[in-house]
Amino acid sequence: MGCCSSGEKVPIRRNSDEDNARGESDRLLYSEPMKYDPNFKGPLKNRSCTDVICLLLFVFFLVGWGAVAFYAYRNGDLDRLLVPTDSQNNRCGVDSNVLNKPYLFFFDLSRCVDITVPINGCPTPQVCVEKCPDEPFLFDMLGPNEPIENIKNLLICDVNVNKNDITTYEIAKEFVDNNRCARWYLQSVPCKYVLLS
Repeated sequence: MGCCSSGEKVPIRRNSDEDNARGESDRLLYSEPMKYDPNFKGPLKNRSCTDVICLLLFVFFLVGWGAVAFYAYRNGDLDRLLVPTDSQNNRCGVDSNVLNKPYLFFFDLSRCVDITVPINGCPTPQVCVEKCPDEPFLFDMLGPNEPIENIKNLLICDVNVNKNDITTYEIAKEFVDNNRCARWYLQSVPCKYVLLS
């Protein structure tokens, strides 16, 4: 902690038990300012490093982490960490069957708000998609009279679902009820390959 001093006498309040016994409570004392000494070198006498062992342990720790990072860089697959992966372990935009689908879509993002998600992952199906949804969608708002082509265009389904198999509203409802197609979604924007509503 730094300290400044002027050439004036500085009052110091002294209030100890000894002063109180003598009846001298709250007596002001004055100290003399220090004189300038050009030979004063500060508290440099007998100084040495005291934590050499801790310093060596810390250096070994850093070298160990450096070795782990080097090994991971040389032998690992950085895309496994950076590229989103769907429920079938397809890397969006990287693997051949989803090469033209760089974005990850979550069927029901509200199921990802759980304390166990960092450990177990999000329990909702996830699929790679070509683009973000342009408009909100709720399957329950569609009826049997809706044209089937319109339903097929609006549905976002699992990779294993062939949309050509959806020929009626009832088949589409069965896919939605079995969680093979998303029941609802909101208009989304991409955020580093993951869609945000």
